[in-house]
Amino acid sequence: MPHKHALACLALNFLVLLFMQNDTFRLIYFPIMNTAYYTGRYRDDALNGPNRGWIVGTFMSEESRKSTEVEIKYWEYQAGQETNHPTKVSTTIECTLILQGKTQCEIDDTTTTLQAGDYIVIQPGTPNNVIASILEDCVGITIKAPSDPTAKKIVD
Repeated sequence: MPHKHALACLALNFLVLLFMQNDTFRLIYFPIMNTAYYTGRYRDDALNGPNRGWIVGTFMSEESRKSTEVEIKYWEYQAGQETNHPTKVSTTIECTLILQGKTQCEIDDTTTTLQAGDYIVIQPGTPNNVIASILEDCVGITIKAPSDPTAKKIVD
């Protein structure tokens, strides 16, 4: 039976594992998450992550993306796609930036259209649905402050 010897150490935010197998040394680096910052690809993290598009907020599991101060969500919908997004009111301020496409919004009993390059700031207590209807393939980022998953209430 071959002998295995291993040595592990932390160096420059990497776990370095050095081991010997069958008289051959092998070296493997494992990156360690830095809790002071996080770098990622917002589309990949949002669409493939467990938090339904949210990439920053109090509910994140990674310490570097956890914040009680702000929530950030990346989202995208295809034209005509059902969003299943109800009208709501919130105790937080919300800002949505439209990066691509066009959406019809319901804001405080007013219908408006937002398109690429537009943004909207919604004050607390204002009934809203920014993605009531997707008119063109649409991509956006929503920012809420502070981060409070219990802040929104569905409007009947």
